[in-house]
Amino acid sequence: MNKSFEKFYRAKKGVFITLVVALLLIFPPILIYFDSQIPKVYIFLIVYYLPVSVLVWMYFDTSYRIKEKTFFYTCSFLKGEIAIDSIKELEIGVNMYSGIKPALAFKGIIIKYNKFDDIYIAPENNEELLNDLLAINPTIKINYGVGKNK
Repeated sequence: MNKSFEKFYRAKKGVFITLVVALLLIFPPILIYFDSQIPKVYIFLIVYYLPVSVLVWMYFDTSYRIKEKTFFYTCSFLKGEIAIDSIKELEIGVNMYSGIKPALAFKGIIIKYNKFDDIYIAPENNEELLNDLLAINPTIKINYGVGKNK
């Protein structure tokens, strides 16, 4: 792959997270419509929208990018980069329930890099990202999730 390679990958947005964000955004207008005590509602909205704004920020800001030989991830305030040469293994089509997860869906990719580091991501197309990473570092070991043989 040439040295000036750069590619952007959108994050897959799961049905559950999309439903949660939609419900959290619809709830306050309904509350205002039915509640007559407006001063209490405004205090509630200020407290309510602080954590909801972070969730909405995550929903619209999560993405991945490869530039030259570096993988970048962004999920609201969680940003980072991984040298593609340091990636040892990719687990495809799996879930990770703890650790660093700049992802919004299930059945993503666990990237294992350095000696003990790992991160869970969920791009719209796992295979596209996999192929691009392998083009830069063909020594990456690939492990497909349960029920997948390739």
